[in-house]
Amino acid sequence: MLLYFDTNVYNYIERLDQSRQLRRLLRTTSHAVMVSMDVVLESARIQDTAQRKARLEVIRMMASNFPRRPKSYLESQELIQEIRRCRPGWFIARPNVKEINYYLRNYKFIMTAFLKSGSLELTEGFHEYVSQAERAIQLSKPYQKIIRASMVAGADVEFGADDPKWHGLIEHLPNIERHWRLQSNLIWYKALSGDPSMRDYHDWVAPHLDLAKISPEDWNLFWLRDVRAISLPRTRVRCLAEYHQSSVSVSHGNSIDINHATYLLDCDTFFTCDRQFHNVLTRVKGDINMQVAKPVLINSSERSAIDQFKEALCSLQPK
Repeated sequence: MLLYFDTNVYNYIERLDQSRQLRRLLRTTSHAVMVSMDVVLESARIQDTAQRKARLEVIRMMASNFPRRPKSYLESQELIQEIRRCRPGWFIARPNVKEINYYLRNYKFIMTAFLKSGSLELTEGFHEYVSQAERAIQLSKPYQKIIRASMVAGADVEFGADDPKWHGLIEHLPNIERHWRLQSNLIWYKALSGDPSMRDYHDWVAPHLDLAKISPEDWNLFWLRDVRAISLPRTRVRCLAEYHQSSVSVSHGNSIDINHATYLLDCDTFFTCDRQFHNVLTRVKGDINMQVAKPVLINSSERSAIDQFKEALCSLQPK
């Protein structure tokens, strides 16, 4: 069974100095831990050198594999396939994918080297991506705070398009469905328009498309009418997580949690020490209408991580 640990789980294991014990438990119970680039980069940003090295070593000790492609690439591939189904005329006949292949090789090299030796050699390009991702986090907070403030005030938050023409395409849909379509429309529009904070999305998708052929009207029709929800599970998980986060306080961690949420699609069980985030993941699992990982909450105030994992892993065994 494949497990995913939120960054706070590694923090908890490190604090208790139980990484070796937990690794033995996982091996004897035939469980594997998948680590994401998100976890590695979060830990690599720890300012204290000794603490940073200790955290990265715990991650390396726990994890045995990683997603073979970056999450934003996988999300982009889902979009490309849906565009191919709905709008084949948007594509370039012979796209130049040289840079895409370079980024994929670089990602694999970084993650493989980290798991083998603990070395973390980020290229200049990756540092730039991290910097832009931080900007995206800061830009997302005002939107989340507006939604959160409305809900706290008791307002009935309803998502819709400002133009009645476009709202008519989605007014029959549940509020949560409107949210992911409208948000995805905006996010991908900004990415393909060159917003630096969404450069990874742009770099995966733009080489395949003739952007001059995409009119604003057809773009709206694509997202609000034609896209099939089942074709974009990663986009939906990300947007559903954002939607349900509106019920909790807004912080820097919200957008980071959204990044982690997409790994519900890549593992069997998702462990976190964050009770609010666990509630968000549970709601996402209930709304996505497809098989995703089971969220499991680990209590970081307990003095033993091993006992909690034993109990959790035992409950996951087929009956």
